[in-house]
Amino acid sequence: MGKNKSNWWIDLALLGLFWISFFPDLTSLALHEWLGLAAIALAAIHLILHWNWVETVTLRFFSRAPGQARIYYLADLGVMLGFLMILITGLLISTWLDLPLYDMAAWTHIHLMVSVFTLGMVILKLILHWRWISSAVRRYAFEPVFGRTVGAPARAANPVSRRDFLKVSGVLGIASAVTIHGLFDHPSEAQPQSAVADGPTTEPVQPPTATSPTIPAGAESSSAAPAVTQTAPLPTNEPAAACIILCPNGCSYPGRCRRYVDRNGNNLCDNGECL
Repeated sequence: MGKNKSNWWIDLALLGLFWISFFPDLTSLALHEWLGLAAIALAAIHLILHWNWVETVTLRFFSRAPGQARIYYLADLGVMLGFLMILITGLLISTWLDLPLYDMAAWTHIHLMVSVFTLGMVILKLILHWRWISSAVRRYAFEPVFGRTVGAPARAANPVSRRDFLKVSGVLGIASAVTIHGLFDHPSEAQPQSAVADGPTTEPVQPPTATSPTIPAGAESSSAAPAVTQTAPLPTNEPAAACIILCPNGCSYPGRCRRYVDRNGNNLCDNGECL
């Protein structure tokens, strides 16, 4: 297998794993963690295979590096930093370490935002390399399956065109829209659930306390109004209300459950606790 072909399959697997990891509702949280780790491992392999180019551009970035190489370098740097932050925040909120974080929801939100940033940088990198991607798809995917048309003229050294660019951009745009929609699908769902779980908190109404009327000077003590005293309610034999929960899963971490909310800070989902 040639170098370009191996790079193509590694990058394709990396892109597929990274994209699937945006849908933990479909993969479950445990598989989501393994898919993310596998994607970061492939990203490290991609960096190692291109290390000579990275080293060369790094040494010549401020001197003799072409403008296009600098743009590629900055895009790759953004992707690398994004994957590094995904790894760090992912481990912090993972079920493997099960760290007692002060605000799990905040760290989960940071992990989500870093993932969105990295997705944007990956899309930018793919657009910058659209010629190579279009040529590689045709060469390593279409032609091995469908074969080259008999009698078709040999392709030029640069076989891609503006139409190929629009195809690549269209596919990336649709995939990005689906991914972002999967992340922020029904963003207001957690709010009604938390409102129902917590319930309206109202202060108990205290009955007004009756005060004794002012006794005029010189009045006899027998004419004073008796003081009104409060009596505790009589105990009843009615059974206490049953414990009602909205979700039986009993999550102790947010993961990617959109209904997770922890307003009392006990690291347990309020929807799984008694109302």
